[in-house]
Amino acid sequence: MFTIGEFARLGDISIRMLRHYDEMGLLTPTRVDPVTGYRRYSIAQLRELNRIVALRGLGFSLAEVGQLLSGITAGELRGMLLLRRADLERQLEMDRVRLIRVQARLRAIEREDELADDIIVKTAATLRLLAVARSIPGFGPDNIAPVLNPGYDELRDIVADLGLDPSRIYLSCYDGVDADITMFVGTPVPDTVTDAKEPAEIVVLPGVEVASCVRQGTARDVYPRIVHDVMTWIEVHGYEHVGPGRDFYLEINDDDPGKQVFEIQAPLRRPTDPVPAVAPRRLPADRAARRDPDESPALSD
Repeated sequence: MFTIGEFARLGDISIRMLRHYDEMGLLTPTRVDPVTGYRRYSIAQLRELNRIVALRGLGFSLAEVGQLLSGITAGELRGMLLLRRADLERQLEMDRVRLIRVQARLRAIEREDELADDIIVKTAATLRLLAVARSIPGFGPDNIAPVLNPGYDELRDIVADLGLDPSRIYLSCYDGVDADITMFVGTPVPDTVTDAKEPAEIVVLPGVEVASCVRQGTARDVYPRIVHDVMTWIEVHGYEHVGPGRDFYLEINDDDPGKQVFEIQAPLRRPTDPVPAVAPRRLPADRAARRDPDESPALSD
């Protein structure tokens, strides 16, 4: 028989942990002195202790170790191990992404460059939009602003005519490349909005993983820098840009444009992932009257 201190040394474990195992019923001492309360362990219990330590080394919780020690079937053991493997694989992927970001930051430091630290990856929900479509000759503020502003004013009038809350988020999204680009100036609406007053129409913007960045200032000051920062971030973090972005106007301030708040969302993917659908999808009138199954839940207005 061994004292708790001797048994702890044999098992290379702390006395505190042995007491914890006893309290949880995982490893009960062979004998407890009724007067002093001192615990005594047998040499045969060293095998039980090693099993507990080995299972903990696989990452199982103490509750799971208790299940494994209680005599589960081989099939149940296999199922628990498969779940544990999946957990470890997810953790490895998360750590791999963190490592890529750390390496990107180190490369930026070595180049004496500044890498934006206000960019995140998130999954943008599928949105049902009330939108007006306009052709633009290219991207960039000089091409977008002259068309965007009248389109925004027109859409705002349509929103008022439909009796929708005017205090809402507006956005622009795009389809096409080079000189054949369609810009949709839109605002999210619930699926109860089915009768779009011309020239507005119902458009579905697919949900997709995006790099997101929020900045404040005038469009002319903000956009060249924000686009540069997001595209650079995507490249150095091992992603690929997969289509036109989405520009959200989170706060519009006609009196002081410097206080406007914008969010740019740039669709992306890992090189090994399939290419997602990112382009806005126009709904025919008969389909606009019913909710698309891929849309997010209806937005209240």
